Parts: sequence; C-alpha cells; structure tokens
Amino acid sequence: MLKEVKRMMRRNLASCYENPAVNQVLCVACALDPQFHGLGFMEVKERKATFDSLKKEAVRIVKEERRRSQGHRQRKRSPSPGSAESEDDFIRRSKRLKDSRPINFREFADLDEDEEADEDEDADVDEESDAVESDDSEGADPVPQGGLSGMEFLLGDLFCSAPKSKQSSVEVSVDMELSVFRADKGASLGVEPLQWWRTKAVQLPLLATVARAYLAAPAVAGSAAQDFAQEEALATYRKRANIPPESLDPILFLHHNHMAAAESGQKAARHHDTMCGI
Repeated sequence: MLKEVKRMMRRNLASCYENPAVNQVLCVACALDPQFHGLGFMEVKERKATFDSLKKEAVRIVKEERRRSQGHRQRKRSPSPGSAESEDDFIRRSKRLKDSRPINFREFADLDEDEEADEDEDADVDEESDAVESDDSEGADPVPQGGLSGMEFLLGDLFCSAPKSKQSSVEVSVDMELSVFRADKGASLGVEPLQWWRTKAVQLPLLATVARAYLAAPAVAGSAAQDFAQEEALATYRKRANIPPESLDPILFLHHNHMAAAESGQKAARHHDTMCGI
C-alpha cells in the first residue's frame, strides 16, 4: 500500500515537472537561490537557457515596477479637473488678462514700416561689405556648419553623443548585476535566501527585486476560530442536506416531543420508586 502511494506521488510530480512553464519557473528560482549558486547540477546548455530566462524576467519586472512608480508619481502630481488648484489658476489667468493693456495694432504697423526701412539700408551696407570680404576669404578653410567641432563634422552620423534608451540601459544594468552575482561565492547551506538578498539589495537592486518576486511566498493571517466555526457550520449543512425528505417529518416530531416524553418518563420512575418504598 505504501509503495503504491509513493508511486502515485512520483507519477503526479513527474507530470508537473514535464510542463515547460513550471520547469522554467523552478529553474529561475534555483538560479536566484544563493545556495545553488552557479547551477552546477545543470548541463551547460540548460544553465545558459536558465540565465537567459532570468535576464528576460528581470528586465520585464524592472520595467513593470518603473512603469507603476511613474504612473503613481504622475497621479500625485496632476490635480483633478475640478480641484481647487486648477480653479485658482483659472482665476489668476483671467485677472492677468483683465489687467493687461489692450493691443494697439496701429503702433505695430508703424513699427513694422520703420523696421523695413532700416533693413533696406542695412542690406545695402552688407552687400558692399560682403563683396570686399569675399575676396579675402577665398583661400580660407570652410567652417563646419552648425557650430560643430572638427571630429563631429567628419564623423557625422557615426558620432552619437545622446544617451542610450531606457530599454538598453535596463538590459545593461541587468547584465552587469548578473555578472557580479555569478562572480560572487554564493551562500552556504542553511542560509535563508531572502535574508541573503536583503544584504545584497544595495549592490544588486534589480536582481533583489526579482528574487523577492520568485522566492517570497505571500503570507495570509486569518482567524482560526472563525475558520473552524465555518467548517463546522458547513459540516452541519452537509448533514442536513443529506436527510431524505421522507424522514424529515418523523425527525421533527421526535425533536419537538423529546423533552416532554423524557420528563414524563422521569416522573413515572420516581412515582414507582416511592410506591415501592425505595
């Protein structure tokens, strides 16, 4: 009997481990456990696939955490449309518009005419000076356009001074933390994995977040007395539901007449004892 139970348990566990999704989750959890550091019990191909899966999961979890924190921060910053702050801003803008001086378009027209006359005079002077300077600047080297340096002008599109995108920066950070984690000596047997990751949270913040997601089990605290009471009530309801309909009337009759029949029986027994002189 015991062998049969063990065989059934082994068969059920084997069917669970054959699922690729379950196997991948277990492998990633083992990779994050410092007691199984390096995954020496795996083959090289399986080990590489496990660390690749760990990298993808880390990037996904970090992006979700940042997106959630950004959304929470934006909800805190942006006031509601009907809030007091937005109404105050509207009142201030309306006051500024009322207090401001009305625009006189005739003044702008006169100013435009004066500026056009000045521009015509400056254009004549500039043409004469350009004709003189063009002879002197024929042998000079061309100046790079847009105020660029010589290296930037030569390299052109190959030179990029802009920072990398957030996606690449997250992947690079995860790669660096994975390299540091794999170079670490790990932990001895019996060490709590979450306690170990708590000490490494400053050095490996991204992997520590992934470790909490994979190695921590959510704890739920409930009332034991209430749970037992609910179980007892459910058991009572199940027993009542199993009563056949044809037996319900006799059971109710016995229930309602039980106390009267018992009291009459006790009185008859006491009367019999007194008559017999006991």
